[in-house]
Parts: sequence; C-alpha cells; structure tokens
Amino acid sequence: MTTSPPPPGDTWDRVRRLSSAAIRITSELDLDRVLQEVADSAREVIGARYAALGVLDNTGEGLETFVVSGLSDAERAAIGDPPKGHGLLGLLIKDPTPLRLEDLTTHPASGGFPPHHPPMSTFMGVPVL
Repeated sequence: MTTSPPPPGDTWDRVRRLSSAAIRITSELDLDRVLQEVADSAREVIGARYAALGVLDNTGEGLETFVVSGLSDAERAAIGDPPKGHGLLGLLIKDPTPLRLEDLTTHPASGGFPPHHPPMSTFMGVPVL
C-alpha cells in the first residue's frame, strides 16, 4: 500500500495539534485524566472518530483499565463492561506490534462487538511499551 504525503497545510496542522496535545497531557496530574487526555489527543491528532487506550493488568495478559474517546457517557453505558483484552486487543497484548486494518471484521482474531457498540470497520492498534 502506498500513500501520498499530506498537503503542506495538513502537516503543519498535525504538528500544531500534536504540540497542543503534549502540553495538555503534561499539564495533568491525575492519572485517570492523563489517560483520558492521551486517548482524546490521539483521536484528535490522527483524525479518528473513536480512540481507546488500554492499560495492562498485573498479569500482563488482560486489561486493568480501558479509556475511550469519541463516545458519549450514554453510549459507554449502553455498551456495558469494558473489554478485558480478548480478540484484536488480546492479539496486541500477546504480540505487541502495530496493527492497522481496513476492515477489522475480516481479521481472524476479531471477536466482534457487544450489543449497542457503534459500528466500526477500520482499526489501528499501537502498543506503547
């Protein structure tokens, strides 16, 4: 897959958004707020509709914390419990390498979505070690 470089204005806009995100993140003192700011900033910088950030539990095999961005409180509540680290998220835990998919439903590790989850097709997972 080849991609063309972004238009000149887009590059500087991304640099500005990334710089702004770094300032917001480093100005936070509360860990929960820092994690939310990271998820919100990632979504803003890459122009995604949704973003999430998972923190591994003590075993390193599941998720202790899962922070989402782009969903309302009502949407979060309707989805129910956060993921535990199975399916594509589990794949990222077991094999911590970046993963980008045009259609996540076609990947063998895709486990589907719980009821009331908004439809999603593309996926980008990037482990932060």
